[in-house]
Amino acid sequence: SESEQLVNVKLYPNPSFGTVWAQGLDENEAEMSVFDIDGKLVLNGTYNSTSGFVIPKAPGVYLVRIRVNEAEKCFRILRL
Repeated sequence: SESEQLVNVKLYPNPSFGTVWAQGLDENEAEMSVFDIDGKLVLNGTYNSTSGFVIPKAPGVYLVRIRVNEAEKCFRILRL
């Protein structure tokens, strides 16, 4: 479910050349999971507001899931 704490979160830039930032994410404890188009987990970690996070090198469409506590929100990111 998407709680109010994630409703205003946006990922940018999209499309991206690699590094993606989360706008409106107050939590440094947010878990970031990145999945490729086939649903395979390719990256999992904690979001760092000072360095963002890097989508893997292969160009394509990725699904990024942000989870804070029990709330989660998913985004589609185009990696150039």
